[in-house]
Amino acid sequence: QEELGAGATGEEYAMLPPAPDPDLAKTFENTEMFVRVAAMQLSTELANTCELDGPENAAKRLTSRQLGRALLLEALQFAITDKEMLLPLYKKGSGTHRRKIRLWQFLCTLTPFLDAENELVVDNPIWEAAELANQPTVRQYIELFLVRFAMRFPHVLRDRLL
Repeated sequence: QEELGAGATGEEYAMLPPAPDPDLAKTFENTEMFVRVAAMQLSTELANTCELDGPENAAKRLTSRQLGRALLLEALQFAITDKEMLLPLYKKGSGTHRRKIRLWQFLCTLTPFLDAENELVVDNPIWEAAELANQPTVRQYIELFLVRFAMRFPHVLRDRLL
């Protein structure tokens, strides 16, 4: 499937499914926040789909859980390996600063996908990320992610501290 890029036509754009919340989409369309809001809405919809009841929704639940896990692991891996995300010195409000904030905001929305299957994969990288030098506005999202991780897996926190 082709990705929409700089050469995307109106036809390609029209083929996209409608936004689940048209009012929200209208508020942010043609703004720099549109992609951020769309990504946050995607992670929320994936989490909501995982909560659907009934055997007829089993495939949707499984697919949503797998996609959510994959997004979580890929984004976390990016946070601890990308050269820009590892920069210890950057100015508040710079492009790097804004991208770090957006990445950690997105990761926080993916915490519903923290589960026993990816606990060990997430454990070390999240502590590595917490040790990196970051602006307070980035650090708050890293710490929020850590808190959600610790709430989901209190034994990990206990094992690390004792």
